[in-house]
Formats: sequence, structure tokens, C-alpha cells
Amino acid sequence: MKILANCRSVMNENGRVLVVENVIAPGNQPDWGKLVDIQMLIIGGRERTKAEFAALFAQAGLKMKRIVHTKCPLSIIEGVRA
Repeated sequence: MKILANCRSVMNENGRVLVVENVIAPGNQPDWGKLVDIQMLIIGGRERTKAEFAALFAQAGLKMKRIVHTKCPLSIIEGVRA
């Protein structure tokens, strides 16, 4: 949240921030991101769902505009000033 808030503080009104990250799929179906989440929890981190990213961006004064899924397991999460 602190990194996003710092980005927000220096963005102009048309700026945007892009985050490349796993986005955990909803439900209980097996998913590569969920396995990564377990590994991240062991070292003190975590992966997030779409709703969790939206909340994190909001805490930083940003609005999550969209998520662009890619051919790899990572997605591009776009945020703008709220």
C-alpha cells in the first residue's frame, strides 16, 4: 500500500500505475496463483484477489480501472487517481 500511495502522490491527474502480479481466481478450483499464495504466506507475503487489489488501491487513493489478463499467469492491474 505504501508503494502505491507513493506512486499516487507523484501522479498527475492523467497518470496511471501498472502492477504486474498474480490475481487469485475466485472459488475453490485449482489455480497456479493459489499455489504461489501458499508459498508467499510462508515467507510473509501473499497473493490477492481482484477484490483485494481494488481495496488495496482504494487505500492508496487510487481506483482500480481494469485487469488485463496475459498469456502467462501474471496479469496487469491498472490504477488511476481516485
